[in-house]
Amino acid sequence: MTAALTPALALDYLSELSADIRAAIVLDAGGMPLALRRAEVARPGAGDVARAGGEATRGEDAALAAAAREFVAAAPAVRALTQRGGAFGARDDRHAVVVVTGPLALPQLAIHDIRSVLLALGGTPLDTTVSDASAAAARALLEAL
Repeated sequence: MTAALTPALALDYLSELSADIRAAIVLDAGGMPLALRRAEVARPGAGDVARAGGEATRGEDAALAAAAREFVAAAPAVRALTQRGGAFGARDDRHAVVVVTGPLALPQLAIHDIRSVLLALGGTPLDTTVSDASAAAARALLEAL
């Protein structure tokens, strides 16, 4: 299938679909980050300091990419929910997409949107059940913000 979106445009598209996305990343088949987007969110324990979208250090981006790689390594489609928010991801033969949301995201809709983006990135259709990841995996992603 021919790619209809670039990784950066895929994240733009995801951001338009949900206002509850705190971070999203597109990885290549080898787990290397191709595009990363962070929404403006307050960091826990940082008082009133808010992070501006895209103003993360390379170390923070590397931590988020590593947590995303680990998150989708266990299954082709995965979700995890905590009181602070959720983490959702899916991978196909070409890419992986991982999204971290706030607590109001709808899990089935998040997975649907990620699958749609994977198709638009030129991957093969993903028809698999969604596995539950551990809360620890979701916390690792939330803490990497």
